[in-house]
Amino acid sequence: MQRLTDCLAEVISYHGRSKQAFEVAWALWISKLLGVTLPTEVWPGISLIDDSIVALIALDLRANGMADGLHPDLWLQHMQSGHLYSENWLLAYEALVKGWLPFTDRANYVANDDFFGELAQKGVEFYDVGTQNAATDADWLTAYLA
Repeated sequence: MQRLTDCLAEVISYHGRSKQAFEVAWALWISKLLGVTLPTEVWPGISLIDDSIVALIALDLRANGMADGLHPDLWLQHMQSGHLYSENWLLAYEALVKGWLPFTDRANYVANDDFFGELAQKGVEFYDVGTQNAATDADWLTAYLA
């Protein structure tokens, strides 16, 4: 597991320097899937990637006590009504609905929006915190890496 942790940390550090969100997101997802707690030194770099998928996986890991060094200050700028209709709508919606980030508007902008408010009221989520096959996938990958 230490080799896997080191590998994921290296992938994140290398690709994070260039803000290559796709690669960072996959490394974060693998760490979530396998329950790998990444070293503290990778989180400042992750916190500088302005990408909804990276942000949501990182916030999910933080909510599960696996990302204590995460500083979501960059992502907080998206926690307002105007961002529901921007390229960061997914972060603006999901992070508020899940309670991972506070809204910066004076009111709950998701609840006050006709479209997104209805989605939230009906319990619509786009990021599923529970991966249904995580245990099976993790067992297969752990056996493969052994």
